[in-house]
Amino acid sequence: MYLKETVILIAFILILLFFFTRPVILLGKMLVRSVFFTFIIFLLNFITTSFNFSIGLNPVTSLVCGMFGVYGVVINYIGAILF
Repeated sequence: MYLKETVILIAFILILLFFFTRPVILLGKMLVRSVFFTFIIFLLNFITTSFNFSIGLNPVTSLVCGMFGVYGVVINYIGAILF
């Protein structure tokens, strides 16, 4: 009786792990990219402040950089130039 319930429980746990590990891994990668490219914008702000141009570091810029990577940095700078 307990063997059948144990097998069902193990199968259920494996199914849950299968469905929840991928989103956690993707969020982890996005978090690492957000931190890295926010630091890149921070360094680029040192260069561009001599030209009286910089980008504010806030959660939106970090989110864009985390989602798009290098293209996110370019999008932030183009957005700052246009607006």
